[in-house]
Amino acid sequence: MNDVYDQWVQTFLVENSRVSDGENFQDISLRAEKALSFLEDIPEQHILVVTHGYFSRILIARMIFGKDFSVKEWGHFEWGVRTTNTGLSVLKFDPNDKRRPWWLLVWNDHAHLG
Repeated sequence: MNDVYDQWVQTFLVENSRVSDGENFQDISLRAEKALSFLEDIPEQHILVVTHGYFSRILIARMIFGKDFSVKEWGHFEWGVRTTNTGLSVLKFDPNDKRRPWWLLVWNDHAHLG
């Protein structure tokens, strides 16, 4: 690993830290919030979202923790929740469920790789 990468990873564990002009925890968490809002507003029932593993974990953590998602929660989530290359996750959004509208149905399934 290089110094810049290691420093960047730390910006996801320390509130309001940033390496140069790189994306930090607050930036990527806001991006995940916007992505979930976008998905909530489109009429299609089945949507394929393709992203890299780091963002998919942030997105799902944001889905689980909601607006209270913080560096502290991310530190615990990131430590124990990993992904494999080409893992598939299935999320469900139910606008009628006001308490928990997002559900994680399948996490990081890679059985399709044989």
